[in-house]
Amino acid sequence: MKPEAQYSGFIERFQSYSKEYSTLKDATYAALKDAILLNMFPSEITETEISALLHISRTPIREAMLQLSNDGLLEINHGRKAKIRSLTEKDITDLAIVLDSIHHLALMLCIDHASKEDLNDMEETIALISFYTKRKDFHHLHKYNSRFHSQIARASGNIWLLDIMDRLLSYTSVFREYAISRPNRMDVACEEHAAIFQAICNRDKEEGTRLISLHVQNAFSLHPITSQSEPPHSEEEHE
Repeated sequence: MKPEAQYSGFIERFQSYSKEYSTLKDATYAALKDAILLNMFPSEITETEISALLHISRTPIREAMLQLSNDGLLEINHGRKAKIRSLTEKDITDLAIVLDSIHHLALMLCIDHASKEDLNDMEETIALISFYTKRKDFHHLHKYNSRFHSQIARASGNIWLLDIMDRLLSYTSVFREYAISRPNRMDVACEEHAAIFQAICNRDKEEGTRLISLHVQNAFSLHPITSQSEPPHSEEEHE
């Protein structure tokens, strides 16, 4: 199989992003990030290989790869060769602990204080999450997933919680993109966000607590993904 055929998905994403972004570096960065998260590449990539696939010079590729290295997605060796970085089990566990706590607090306060305007904003974001999930568009989907959780924190009425949430979402951005790139995770996450929004609309703290914990557990668990519609069968499973 020719490289162009093997990596056709990556090439198509680059061509799409080239129409959206004003620089080759930004288009290359977005396409490479998607390709890494979708496991389109082997364990290592090089500037020369990417240049041959995209038919562009190595300069914007080098800049994009350096940004991905700063993000923690690549480990660059010998200038041009880059190893794709994987999350460790400890990374996943530590992130889950922090995110579960902050999301739970934000949700409880949101249910108490969310206004009609807050709910309308969330509903619009949920629609966009569904739209980009169907398109399998990591770049935009991640943006609106983050926006939804930020909106929950904003609706809490606690400016300090919002500041912490936004910082945490920014800091864990790449790791959460790793999580959503797992097989079937994108579709299940879309269902979970919709169910969490419904619990907020219903002012249902018990259901909201169950759903937000399941959401974080599914996002970062090493075990098979569970549908949001399947409640835990025991206290031990819920934990």
